[in-house]
Amino acid sequence: MPAPLECLPFYGGEFHAPASDEWRVVDDPADGSRVGRCALANAADIDRAVGHALRAKSAWADIHADGRAAILHRAADLIEARSDEIAELLTREQGKPLCDSRKEIGFGVQVVRYYAEEGRRKFGSLRPSSLPNVKNVVSYFPVGV
Repeated sequence: MPAPLECLPFYGGEFHAPASDEWRVVDDPADGSRVGRCALANAADIDRAVGHALRAKSAWADIHADGRAAILHRAADLIEARSDEIAELLTREQGKPLCDSRKEIGFGVQVVRYYAEEGRRKFGSLRPSSLPNVKNVVSYFPVGV
């Protein structure tokens, strides 16, 4: 049996001590063994995470869409490389059949890859103008965290 895990808040590229002392214990529903425990985030944890996301937003926006896609594909590769390990942990946490956990992880990888490519697509439109020699262009971009 693997050693119990301890899940901490992750933001700004690293794990952090939780702001509160509240934890959720996770036991394997099949045999009652301890899977681990997870820190329960509170408002202070969320404020810190959102602050980090706001500070990272402009740097992320400055990366070309191809670069952002490469980062997301790399994340999908890392998940895929550890998919058996992740599926086993998911089964221990939830008690679902291992084959279902594997499908769920595989679907998650597909979703990450889909959005990696979605970021390369340019969305917008050209709108008619009532003024001569004027073109109205509508483009969409994220405005918040």
